[in-house]
Amino acid sequence: MIIDAHCHLAYEKWQPEKWWKSIAKLAAHKVKDLGIDNFDEQEFLKDILPQMFFDPSGEKQLQMMEEAAIDMVVLTPLDYGVALGDAKISIKEVNYEFSKLQLKYPDKFICFASIDPRRPEAADLIKQALDEWGMKGVKFHPGAGFYPNSKETYAMLEIIAQRDVPVLFHTGHMVQPLYSKYCDPIWIDEVCSDFPDLKIIAAHMAHGYYTQLFSMGECNINLLTDISGWQKKALNNYTDFCKILRSAIDSFGDSRIMFGSDGPFLRAVTSDKNYIQIIKNMVNNDNSKIKFTKNEIDNILGGNAARLLGILES
Repeated sequence: MIIDAHCHLAYEKWQPEKWWKSIAKLAAHKVKDLGIDNFDEQEFLKDILPQMFFDPSGEKQLQMMEEAAIDMVVLTPLDYGVALGDAKISIKEVNYEFSKLQLKYPDKFICFASIDPRRPEAADLIKQALDEWGMKGVKFHPGAGFYPNSKETYAMLEIIAQRDVPVLFHTGHMVQPLYSKYCDPIWIDEVCSDFPDLKIIAAHMAHGYYTQLFSMGECNINLLTDISGWQKKALNNYTDFCKILRSAIDSFGDSRIMFGSDGPFLRAVTSDKNYIQIIKNMVNNDNSKIKFTKNEIDNILGGNAARLLGILES
């Protein structure tokens, strides 16, 4: 079984206008680095972005899953509204739309709620998402301007812990105008100790903060991580990627690391199918001095997420 434990659906009305403009600006910068100077940010926002990324119905996601032989995905909204201004559709409505997709495709989609803990309605919305809509966990995005160990976040974590569902924190760098400093995994260390029975996922293997995260993984046994967002490293510096993943396993063991794509945003780098194949090819790779067992890779690609989420393989 293959489970993508970290994925998104994108739609213009679900995110603040500032967010999409920042994505266009970043894309222009990346394209210019490739020697292309005629990138039109407005054309990107109007034509390219909707065609590549927007998928409110989940149909593109389902097609990609079939192509990549992914059995299930964990989908999460993103709440940047407190930091950047609310989107055209309220965060409550966005979460509800995700819950409806989970209800429509229960064998394909597992949906986490997402809400900024500083919102006045945060507690009520999290309770509604988990208790009434049946969402399976909660994602927080500290890059919007709050710490994982803040009093506002702790109030939400109390609610989540009572319901025995996982919580996912973005860790690692963040696109401007959001803030990376809040996404240092060290801020999760206190959370792990204060909520020892809560399953806590540090997303993206903390990107550039990974050495700090791995040291935390040694002793925080309720801390997990995922490998979403590492496609560029896997493609361009495979040896380094192998070293980092081997180090992650040495720290966390192979039972607390999960596959993730961060789709749809990283599909411009490579397809989910290809990323999965890179991971699969790590098993007994004669061309690499760094070795991975089939059991380790099977756990990462799906076994760990299945156990975390209570999914029984048929």
